[in-house]
Amino acid sequence: MSALPSLRRGQRMQVLAMLRRTGPLPVAPLAARLGMSYMGVKAHCQALERDGLLESANVTRAEKRVGRPELAYRLTPKGQSHFPPAGNDLVLELLAAVHRTLGPAGPEKLLFAVFQDRSERARQAIPPAAPLPARARALAELRDAEGHLAELRHDEATGALGIVEAGAPLGDLHARFPALMARLEREFFERVLGVPVRREEAPPAPGAPPRVIFHLPASPFAAAPAEEAKPETAAPAAPASAEVRPGMPFVPPPPPLRPATAPVPRPFSVFSP
Repeated sequence: MSALPSLRRGQRMQVLAMLRRTGPLPVAPLAARLGMSYMGVKAHCQALERDGLLESANVTRAEKRVGRPELAYRLTPKGQSHFPPAGNDLVLELLAAVHRTLGPAGPEKLLFAVFQDRSERARQAIPPAAPLPARARALAELRDAEGHLAELRHDEATGALGIVEAGAPLGDLHARFPALMARLEREFFERVLGVPVRREEAPPAPGAPPRVIFHLPASPFAAAPAEEAKPETAAPAAPASAEVRPGMPFVPPPPPLRPATAPVPRPFSVFSP
């Protein structure tokens, strides 16, 4: 009996999905990403390894020059089988028929119309007045629900945002129309978010699936709106009759008061796995 139904309902599927996104990870960073306890994630990884869905190997972290290697887990081919690309055979047959009937431009026109409809539905689901980080997070959640294994990431050093996808539900279409699908996806992101987007196919890390990164402009990340700044209070002026006489100690004026600003929350992730 397949374990997939029970996996999809539990935390073990979350473990598989995260390792699908990131590639091999030791238990500690995997638990941190999932927001679970170390012991809980370790037990899930051991159970998934017994079931043949994960495999483990000792790795040495670059920042650790001494100490024992860490045990990292990654998906086996059996584990990868839980994330198959969606079958698009019928779609490919329809596009081939359109090509025969309407000529070489037919499939492009049809796919363009489909992506336009999808972008309009996505725009209706995302508040247009929300800040870019909020809109990007909402779009990443929509894409993740469609099987793209998408997540929003933030480069702490530059402030750049990116949506990283490790799933390929449209893999058949990308294989048949690589340049066209890449352009349509980039234009889809630009129409939904209203900003320039750069699409990058990142080379896979060892043991990790290929990833597509949609680079967005730099933006303050999900900062809470700052409270309205109060006007600076000037230091009280000295009385008109006050005089500075020789031998009197110099007392510097107090510094001007600065308006309080809301703290910017720490980004939750960076582009590295």
